[in-house]
Amino acid sequence: MQRTRSISVKSIRLYKTILISLLLAYFLLYTGSFILQNEWLGILIGSLFVLLMVYFWYPSFTNNLSRLKDLSYDDENLYIIENDVEEQIPFHEIRDVEIVSLDGIYQFNFFNKQLHGGVIRCKTSMWYPLNFKTVDRELNRVRGLIRKAHWEYQGQIGNDRGLASFN
Repeated sequence: MQRTRSISVKSIRLYKTILISLLLAYFLLYTGSFILQNEWLGILIGSLFVLLMVYFWYPSFTNNLSRLKDLSYDDENLYIIENDVEEQIPFHEIRDVEIVSLDGIYQFNFFNKQLHGGVIRCKTSMWYPLNFKTVDRELNRVRGLIRKAHWEYQGQIGNDRGLASFN
């Protein structure tokens, strides 16, 4: 099988670094604006806001970023590339593909919850809002391959039930 191009950004590490840096700069500027106003109540509120964001929001944010993987596919399998190790997952094990954010992060849900926690995500393009037609066309192709694999897998299960061991 000839593998088609990757459906995720090759520079996931760069994307994560840029995103965390921008958020850190935002929080520092937000707190700095209260400090520059020289209001003790503003300093207290700004500091409390930053602490609450770090305590409640940052863990879920880093968890979501850790699920971003480098993905590619061929006609029968999805390939997850992590630390130069390639893992092959048949399409019939993928439940569905859905978009989870406006910046082009797609989520692949698995039937088996033990497989990567049941979910992996990929960042399809650094320019996603601008090239959504190309990305959507590629993901629709993957969705079609998943539907085809489900149909073929259901056919195999139906044929196996006719064996003597199931009677």
